[in-house]
Amino acid sequence: MCSEELYVENQMKKTLKKYGVKFYTRWGSTIYHYEDLIQAPEETATSFTSYFRKSEGTHIRECVGAPSKGQLPLIQDLSPEQSASLKYLPNYEEFGFSKNEIIEKDYDR
Repeated sequence: MCSEELYVENQMKKTLKKYGVKFYTRWGSTIYHYEDLIQAPEETATSFTSYFRKSEGTHIRECVGAPSKGQLPLIQDLSPEQSASLKYLPNYEEFGFSKNEIIEKDYDR
């Protein structure tokens, strides 16, 4: 994970903690797709040796190639609500940040 991702994760943890929400991560040590896991994420071994032994013999799925131009279908006949939702962009306040936090982080780069 890069520093920006770690920063966002830490900010999410702080904000969620204010509301009594527990924040769990499990993807720091696995390259398996969620649907290919051999057990539930909360049961995943935290040490490499245990994880390796349990996952031995499993395979990582092939990467999906990027679609070529025109390969993806266009969305047809959107309702007014669907059209509005595609234009919606949440602001920093909806994620629990203040304007000063955003300005300070921009200067840290």
